[in-house]
Amino acid sequence: MKRNWKKISAACALGLLLMGAAVPAFAKDDDPLVSLSYLNQRLEAIQNNQNQKSAAPSGAQTLEVVELKAGDKIIAAQGAEMIPRSGRVETIAQELGGLSDITAGVDLKQGERAPLNHMLIAPRSDGRGLKASTNAIVLMRGSYRVARGM
Repeated sequence: MKRNWKKISAACALGLLLMGAAVPAFAKDDDPLVSLSYLNQRLEAIQNNQNQKSAAPSGAQTLEVVELKAGDKIIAAQGAEMIPRSGRVETIAQELGGLSDITAGVDLKQGERAPLNHMLIAPRSDGRGLKASTNAIVLMRGSYRVARGM
């Protein structure tokens, strides 16, 4: 029985020594379990992803001031936002509806006067927009074109 006890103790001690020598061999400063180069690559990928998300087209982030003369029209693309700031502008609608007045929560029909300082959205790219009855200023975000003097 004493012999078996000595053999078991020796095997355990030898196993502990081997484990003690193996752990430092795998966890060196120049090659830890998770390498520094791996972390740098992952952080760089995350940073690039964040930069791409924040780098939207400038037209999508800023409001552009559009000055209209009497008779000018703004033809808006789908999703374009319009905020009449001064003057008198009337809506250009189509068979499927007019402009969505988000501020008041109504649909503006053909020829209705667009209220100043209300956000209007064109739900489709089918020729909807605004026509200036007098000189006017409209803030625009999104795609649009101006038809002069029609």
